Formats: sequence, structure tokens, C-alpha cells
Amino acid sequence: MVVSQRSSFAIARDQRPPRSSERVAEKNAERRPEPHDRSCGVAQVRGRAAYDKLVQSAGLLFQDNGYSSVSIRDIVSAVGAPKGTFFNYFASKEALASSILERQFQDLCSSLPSPDGRGVQRKLWRYFFTLARQPVRGKLHPTRLIGTLMAESLVLPPLLNKQLVEGLRNWSNQLVILLTHLQLQCGLTTTIETDLLAECLVNSLLGAMTRAKCDSSTLPLRAFTEISLRQLRVDKDG
Repeated sequence: MVVSQRSSFAIARDQRPPRSSERVAEKNAERRPEPHDRSCGVAQVRGRAAYDKLVQSAGLLFQDNGYSSVSIRDIVSAVGAPKGTFFNYFASKEALASSILERQFQDLCSSLPSPDGRGVQRKLWRYFFTLARQPVRGKLHPTRLIGTLMAESLVLPPLLNKQLVEGLRNWSNQLVILLTHLQLQCGLTTTIETDLLAECLVNSLLGAMTRAKCDSSTLPLRAFTEISLRQLRVDKDG
């Protein structure tokens, strides 16, 4: 009988109208954003920052030391992260290197001047002149990184080797389009075929950048800018 009485009290308590203070608390709870949503936003920001730091760290290490001599531990240690953090974003060191290479080739091609614009020759000359500058310490430089990886192509994973070949071919093809425009529309005076000229510019730039890595002299890059870039002479600049 006692149990039945207590149960009726509980039922009556549950069925009574909510007090005014309880109604206010309920309204405030409805207006308050879910903690889960807020934490997800913070996690996304932190996740993107961690991803960018790993990419930057790995890119600089590959650029300075090559692919083979850099370990995952080296990459995470450079940003002060535990090793497990790496695998939250990348399946392997090879996958990370592939992602970095893809971005560098995209940047090289997207920053080429448009054939439809004015002053194409000046812009193309400035494009190569900028790429031939000595890299700033602590910053990723596309031609330094690509040249370093090319120099160890015999020991690179097949995926990275293929990516290097295809990326360089695509870059050269974009250059051929631009050089052909200069030849037909702007009076490019070189007697070299445009496909050979594109290969010459790409290979001499990467070679000069790779040599400059172990030679403190500015001569390799000066030779590129003062001799190789002479091939971009035009009679008029459209």
C-alpha cells in the first residue's frame, strides 16, 4: 500500500504544470546553441591548422633534405605534434608528398600569364625571373622542391616518379601554348621550336635551382636569367 501511495505522489509531481523558473530555463535552453556544434567548429579549425602545418613542415623538409631521408617522425617533430596526428590526415609519407607535389604543379601552371592578356612577354619573363630567385629560408619554393625530388628519382616510389613526369609534361605543354602565341602574335624571334624552347626553359631552370642548392654562388641562377631568358625576346609585346 505504501508503494502505491508513493507512486501516486510521483505521478502527481510529474503531471503538475511547470513553475515559471522552469519555463524560463527551458526557453534559454532552446536559444542556446548545441555544445556539439560549437566544438565541431573549433575542431574543424584546429584540424585545418594541423593539416597545413604538416604540409608546410613536410614540404620544407623534402625541399632541403630530399624525400628518402625524411621520416614521418621528422615531419611531426618539426611542428611539435605526436606521431599519431600524422595518420589523422595522411595514409603514408608517400600520400603526403603526392599531395604537396600536386599543389606545387597546380600553382606553377595557374600562375602562368594568360595568352589573351596584354604584355604577355613581359609577364612570362617576370614569371621565370621570380621562379629563379634564391628561395627564402623557411618558405616552400616550387622549383627547389621539384628539382630536389627529381635528383633522387631513382629511389622515389613509382607513384611520385609518375607524378613528377606528368606534372613536368603538363607544365611544359602549357608553356608551349604560351610560346606559340608569342611566336605568332608578338614576334618571338627565337629560331628554336616552341616545344624545345619550353623544355629548355623548364630543364635549365630546375637544373640551375638544384645546383644553387649546393653552390653558394649566384652564378647558376644568373646564367639562367641572363642566357636562357634571352630566348624570350620579341619584336613587339602584345
